[in-house]
Amino acid sequence: MAHLSAPSFFNHIDLAFPPAERLGALTRLYHSPHQSLYGLHVTFVGRRPANREIDRVLRECTALAAAHDARFNIHADASFLPSAATDPAAGQTLDIYGRSHFLCFDCKTGAIGLRRIPGTRDPAPDPCLPDGEGAGEAGTPDIDDATEHMQSEVTEAIWYGFDSPAEIDAMIEIEDEEGAGFDVQTVKAAVAETLASKRRAEAGWPETTDCDRLDRAFARLHEEGILALQCAGNTMGDGMQWVNEQLADPRTADGQYTGFCFFHSQDIDRALEGEGLQLAFGPVNSDEEKDAVAVAQRVCHALRQAGLEPAWNGSADVRIRLPRLRWQRRTPG
Repeated sequence: MAHLSAPSFFNHIDLAFPPAERLGALTRLYHSPHQSLYGLHVTFVGRRPANREIDRVLRECTALAAAHDARFNIHADASFLPSAATDPAAGQTLDIYGRSHFLCFDCKTGAIGLRRIPGTRDPAPDPCLPDGEGAGEAGTPDIDDATEHMQSEVTEAIWYGFDSPAEIDAMIEIEDEEGAGFDVQTVKAAVAETLASKRRAEAGWPETTDCDRLDRAFARLHEEGILALQCAGNTMGDGMQWVNEQLADPRTADGQYTGFCFFHSQDIDRALEGEGLQLAFGPVNSDEEKDAVAVAQRVCHALRQAGLEPAWNGSADVRIRLPRLRWQRRTPG
């Protein structure tokens, strides 16, 4: 059976996936010893199947993974490599469910279905339709849908607060040059309106916000050998990939970090909805529970020192929560 190498900090599960293997696809099932989540990744090589076939394979493989262990949620995704010789890191992500949904086995209901990414509004596409059906000419997205999607992306970026107006404008220009098919002037008008609305909101914020305190805590953690990353991708898998890439960076000294913590964009979405913030954590070069617990204790200490109120039950399997954190990050620049 063909497998992709498992990412660091995840336990690779050796399980057969005949639906993928029959198409020559590579599979990777992994579980973090510190997070209650499985990730299932299927990489199609040489031939990109139709969306309906990709959907079928993902659902059948997810069912097999759930049969192996139904205690945790299972997030499934897919990518494509032109050939087996292509670097897996250069694979094309297959977003057959759009950017607003992903396929998931829900351990509470025992069902496999699409789950909406918090903070998004796009309707879920039907992957069983022929590729491009319901879209514009030659399978391109409808201009209004594309414009609405881009407006949603820039609105999120503005309220997240990491990008300056100049950076957001550059993002719009790049997406336009790549042929995303949206109305540039409509999107830029929406940006101006959203920025003005946020500026008005910022005027009523306290001089020091919880996001400022979070910055201080993360800066302290870096100094103490904890790799602390903010807005690390969109999922737990993305966050772990960011951690791995940072640790592999030639500019990172050997032994510089003994642990890590991060949160991703979906965590920010929940914080913007008033649900507080959650942080993932773990040790570097260790699968020992006691090492994970030690990292979490250090993270909690840094958060308290910065004036935040973490809630954590002491378990390596439970993320650190900041239930009272208000997401108020001022727009830079």
